[in-house]
Amino acid sequence: MYLEEQSLDDILMRLYNDFTTEEWDYVNATKGPNYEKRSVLIKLKNPRSRVSMTERKGTIFSCLGELIWYLSGSNSLKQIQYYLKEYYKFSDDGETIYGGYGPRIFGPKRKSQMENIIKILTKNPDSRKAVIQIFSGKDIKKTHKDVPCTCTLQFMVREGKLHLFTCMRSNDMYRGLPHDIFSFTMIQEIVARRLGFDLGDYTHYVTSMHLYECDIEAARRFMREGWQDSEEMPAMPPTNIKKNIRNLIKFEKDVRHGKQVDIDNYFETSYWSDIGRLLQFFWHSHEHNNISELRKIKSSLKHNTYTLYLEKRLKSIDTKDKCCASL
Repeated sequence: MYLEEQSLDDILMRLYNDFTTEEWDYVNATKGPNYEKRSVLIKLKNPRSRVSMTERKGTIFSCLGELIWYLSGSNSLKQIQYYLKEYYKFSDDGETIYGGYGPRIFGPKRKSQMENIIKILTKNPDSRKAVIQIFSGKDIKKTHKDVPCTCTLQFMVREGKLHLFTCMRSNDMYRGLPHDIFSFTMIQEIVARRLGFDLGDYTHYVTSMHLYECDIEAARRFMREGWQDSEEMPAMPPTNIKKNIRNLIKFEKDVRHGKQVDIDNYFETSYWSDIGRLLQFFWHSHEHNNISELRKIKSSLKHNTYTLYLEKRLKSIDTKDKCCASL
């Protein structure tokens, strides 16, 4: 199966439509019964259209949380569980996630696979060796609750653009795929900016694309929302990428721990400060549901792309408060 689309929503709609009209194989897998299609190849022509605009899949907060978890080189359960509560199911020891991508891609510093591919492509932009290995032989020596679904990330420069090719052994197309496309295309743009190239295509190959039985009705509700207007995140500024990433990691940690922060002390452009405001918005909605503070954060956003997600969360909180008040 081959899909070529401009946005994440278009990809999801095509996949879910195929599920409802074509025959998929039933598989009783480790994480539950699901329906599977083998050998799925996806090309996202506009990697900045990486977030769903639908009511069902507007998951920008958890996507950002998972991305920063990766960028920080962490496999801490506590950090990722703040954004994705169900992650505790995949921890062997109640403290870490064995299959976490952060240490495998970004750490340790002196042996970082990410820094190695930056060096390779800086020296020879035409190289075909800029491959990050995520799944490894040791992952099947012992039984773990979570091992990487992603096998490799290959970065390739052609005609002045940086393309990314992701190879996955397995992908849950309702829960996992939107998060994977978000994180990997963000990493693609980070690498492109660090190397000074434009953003190319994103290609995503999956050996086993599947939909769990428990998510079938949710996927149908997604389809009933219909085709969405295409939106995209703003382009990442090309300067001080490493510094801004370090500041983003620190800012996220400070916000998550409830520290008082001045966003202007962390970020030098509206691109990064808007991402910081999204993290602040999530903290306030997660911890206090302070409507006035949430509206203040919303009004301070510089890019309209994110407004939908904040409005949706405000609506959800307001509805919940009204229901509680009527009891």
